[in-house]
Amino acid sequence: MQSSAKGRGSKSKSAANKQENLVRKTLINTSDTSEIELVNNHQLFTEGWDTLAQPIFWKQIICLSPDSCIINVANSRTPLVVSNYRNWLSQSEQEKTIYKNRLKQDYCVDYSSDLYVTNGKK
Repeated sequence: MQSSAKGRGSKSKSAANKQENLVRKTLINTSDTSEIELVNNHQLFTEGWDTLAQPIFWKQIICLSPDSCIINVANSRTPLVVSNYRNWLSQSEQEKTIYKNRLKQDYCVDYSSDLYVTNGKK
C-alpha cells in the first residue's frame, strides 16, 4: 500500500511540473475560441532546443523573403544553398534534378538523400 501512495505522489508531482512547463493561451477569432498550451519559452533556451538543426532551419525560413529559397537536405534540414525562388520554379524538372545531383556531389551528400526546396515566409 505504501508503494502505491508513493507512486501517486510522484504522479501528482510530475503533473505539477508539467503545468509549470506550459503556458495556457486563449485564441479568439471571428469564428471560434480555442484554448492552447505552449511550452514555456525559457525552457526552449535553457534546454538547448534553439540550437537544434530543425529550429535553426525554420528560423532562417521565417526570416527569408518569399522570393528566395533554401535548398536543403531533407532528413536533417541542413541548408546547402540559398537561391532565387522564381529562377528555381522556372527550371524544368530535369534541370532541377541535375542541379540537385550536382549539389549532392559538391556537398558530399549521399545520393540516396532527398533535397527539399523551401521558400522564405517573411
